[in-house]
Amino acid sequence: MIQNQTGITVTYAKHTRGKISGFEFWNPFDKEDCSLYNPTPLGNTEIKHSDEYSEELRELIENNKRKIFKNIREVVSINLSTQIINRLYDSFMNSNVYTYKAVTKYNIPYAILYYQQSISLYGQYIVERILGDLLSDRINEKSRFFKAENTGE
Repeated sequence: MIQNQTGITVTYAKHTRGKISGFEFWNPFDKEDCSLYNPTPLGNTEIKHSDEYSEELRELIENNKRKIFKNIREVVSINLSTQIINRLYDSFMNSNVYTYKAVTKYNIPYAILYYQQSISLYGQYIVERILGDLLSDRINEKSRFFKAENTGE
């Protein structure tokens, strides 16, 4: 094996400790603040974000409500009413969940859904797409108490 002959050489900056000669812009301690480095799973309620990052997330969410609402509907394949979506949004924002360590700008729709106490689906309908059709099929196959029917919507 060539490593036995030449010794192990660290080839990636992320594996080194401390500064790297010739790469003054690289600070290995900056990665600790990166949301993609050692991510925290949703469900964690530890408040860890800096005030600046939390404010950035809050503004991002407020300025992109419609897009986030559309993403939520696509994720669950259910055409949630505007009333339900607004209730989810208000609960998320009023509870300051966007300050949780697990919430990043890459998982906002999932975080809004995940951190809810409950979501009533009464009167909502499944969207007819691949995932929606799969969801309907599974409800009809596995549920003893519910049935998903095509109502023509």
